[in-house]
Amino acid sequence: MVLALTRNALGLNSTPPTQVLAGLALFLSLFIMAPVLSDVNEIGVQPYLSGDLTFQEALGVGIVPLREFMLSLTRESDIALMTRAAGMDNPATPADVPMTTLMPAFMLSEPAGGIHHRLRHLCAVPGD
Repeated sequence: MVLALTRNALGLNSTPPTQVLAGLALFLSLFIMAPVLSDVNEIGVQPYLSGDLTFQEALGVGIVPLREFMLSLTRESDIALMTRAAGMDNPATPADVPMTTLMPAFMLSEPAGGIHHRLRHLCAVPGD
């Protein structure tokens, strides 16, 4: 999102092409997510593949790093919005947020965070 906004702010309609921006976004996402994916692999995937965990057990332990990552980057207001949209009561603690609420809330927080980041830079006062 930030890359596309930057391209538009520079007045570049098609340079770099959308495919290049998508590739950069994918690479940057994998770079940022590498520690989380490594943890998921180490505590969930590999024990499952070696037969030490059942699928359900691997899923239960493997989702923890991903959940922590998403919770750390998701605004409470987005979690509340998704909770209300689902017709559920607000969770008492972050640990009580179901993944079916956390995932869409995370997806809402990311673009808004990118827009906020870009606007902050566009409106920055020199010397700040």
